[in-house]
Amino acid sequence: MDEESKQNERFDFDGFWKDLIERFWRELLKSLLPTLYAVADLTREPVFLDKELRDVLHISDDQDSPRFVDVLLKIPLKGGGEERVLLHIEVQGPGGENLTFRMYDYHCRLFGHYHRMPVALAILTAPRNNETTGVFEASEHGTSVCYNFNCLELDKLDDEKLQASDNPFDLALCAARGAKRSRNDENMKFRYLRELRRLLGQKGWTDRDCRDLLLFIEWIINLKDPELREDYTSFKDETEETRMRFKALSTDYILEQGREQGREQGRKDGIAIGEERARHSIMERLIAGGISPQQAAAFTGLSV
Repeated sequence: MDEESKQNERFDFDGFWKDLIERFWRELLKSLLPTLYAVADLTREPVFLDKELRDVLHISDDQDSPRFVDVLLKIPLKGGGEERVLLHIEVQGPGGENLTFRMYDYHCRLFGHYHRMPVALAILTAPRNNETTGVFEASEHGTSVCYNFNCLELDKLDDEKLQASDNPFDLALCAARGAKRSRNDENMKFRYLRELRRLLGQKGWTDRDCRDLLLFIEWIINLKDPELREDYTSFKDETEETRMRFKALSTDYILEQGREQGREQGRKDGIAIGEERARHSIMERLIAGGISPQQAAAFTGLSV
């Protein structure tokens, strides 16, 4: 693969992470930053600060972005405040040395610019060689610093746990792991796509979440073989038809259950109305027979 092709493939991979974060930021917080998720105002959208981040890093518009994905977003909090989250997504595999220094460097720049502590997260898509993850330490003649940041290592995740999770972002992480393992094996890509599509159909997520997540899964797996793509398309159409049929049946069943409950309630309401009318009729007859209204009311349990 020539350098231009590598650049194009890397660009698509970077775009996958950026778009995934923007689409499923709530699910990302829930999975990877649960304490921030607990205080975030999930009813409001975050502000993505791409230009501000380039300004902080002193990257001009005519310069290429750094060879890794950096996302800065402003998360609204329930109390009305704001917390800025630096999400540093490592997408260069074994490259991109000095990650911990970069994370500390960006922390210092962001803190100096915004005068508030940023929350930092690094998602590592490949193991780091000879580098401690999640912490930067330095010392010079009695002056020292120890900076810790949130760190997720893709290679250390468990596929079974990711697949069993009720969080769409976790299934995207599972797809990213599968993409790494099947990078040069089209048959393996096909098997991963089939399995993840089948698994996706079993989740109780919204149609929009399922549709968007499937796009990300297909993007990251990147099946190229024309025949296998055709086979996968047929499989996807069949599973989607089955899912929609099951959903329709489930909806019909729920509606029928609702109708039956309504009929049963109607029967109960009808009985109650009939009993009420009977008591009124008895009360009227008693009064017509010379019993006082107060006595008739006491006998029937009605009010005068």
